[in-house]
Amino acid sequence: MTYQSPVKSKKQKKKNQTQMKLSINRVILKLSSTHYYFTMKAIIQRVTSASVTVGEEQVSSIGRGLCILLGISVDDTKKDADYLVRKILNLRLFEDENGKMWTKSVMEKELEVLCVSQFTLQCILKGNKPDFHAAMPAELAQPFYNSILENMRSSYKPELIKDGQFGARMQVHIQNDGPVTIDLSSPSGPSDPKQLSKQEKQQQRKEKTRSKAEPRETCPLRGSHRAPGLMQGNRLFRKALYLQDVVT
Repeated sequence: MTYQSPVKSKKQKKKNQTQMKLSINRVILKLSSTHYYFTMKAIIQRVTSASVTVGEEQVSSIGRGLCILLGISVDDTKKDADYLVRKILNLRLFEDENGKMWTKSVMEKELEVLCVSQFTLQCILKGNKPDFHAAMPAELAQPFYNSILENMRSSYKPELIKDGQFGARMQVHIQNDGPVTIDLSSPSGPSDPKQLSKQEKQQQRKEKTRSKAEPRETCPLRGSHRAPGLMQGNRLFRKALYLQDVVT
């Protein structure tokens, strides 16, 4: 059994701590230069009929057409809404006069559309618990959702666009035809590189401001106080875990 001097042990401990700090800093640099974007999500179902009931009252119903479950995220803009509306109304999910499938859209067939707001589509699992912080808050989502409906009505026939009751506990009855179900999301992040660079810099400044504002905490890695960089690292680690299901 070899004897290891206390001095060497302390040196080895200090070396290990230094390596750990370098590893943490590499993760911090990688994560702090990245901005994560949530997207608008839509579950599109071809139906023979669909309806929405609140309590004992039926508030909407359609015959053959599309039933849309729509989830709005905190990052969504008018550009995301325009993209989804255009796709929903032009998806070729129906047959033509000769029975050939995937040739006609809901507009070409002059069928109905039932749109239902569903924030749970923005769910991110934290273990087995669903978390909905990626969903746009209700006070912002409701006018945004209404603007999407108006966009649909102006792009199609207003009388053929139906919706549920925003914020209510709804019973949605869907008679799926096929079944045919399409999972659609808006493009993630800005397409303009300059805008992307600007938002990344804003994110970095935000993280620096937060790390300066937070009080110091005890940490065994650096004397009796935690370095701001390590505080930022812990926050980014939590963010990485929170977003692990959406980062590709």
